[in-house]
Amino acid sequence: MSLPALRDCREDLHEDWQRVWGDCRVDADLPVTAPWSNALAKRLAKHPLTGNLRDLERLAALCMAWFEPGNEAHWLDKALQQWSGAAHDSSTAELIRMGSREEQTKYFHAELALRTKATEGSWKAAAKALDCSVKHCNATPRDTEACQKN
Repeated sequence: MSLPALRDCREDLHEDWQRVWGDCRVDADLPVTAPWSNALAKRLAKHPLTGNLRDLERLAALCMAWFEPGNEAHWLDKALQQWSGAAHDSSTAELIRMGSREEQTKYFHAELALRTKATEGSWKAAAKALDCSVKHCNATPRDTEACQKN
């Protein structure tokens, strides 16, 4: 018995997204229910979802990184921009799949920092948006866990 790929059962994506959000939610300040919008539904419908649940986990991590209480449309849009950009970067997708879970997590945080810098325009703005120090935001995956709070 095998489970079908997410891309083969898109009618279940809303439910899958809610489940992944609940599994990834570690901060009581984050909404209990996963964010949902027409824009999110459209992106999920078009995304290749080659990473299956990992794609939804990456989206959840981005949403949580951008989270601002009371401003769901803004942080969800920022997360979707970065998530959609990563879907088209096959070199990033390939690198994320290699190494231990810890190495993959470090690489993801470093990529998140780089993409946030590109979006926000500077390391200082990226650090502010990600709520971490400039030093941690500017770190490489080999140096430290980028964008982790001290």
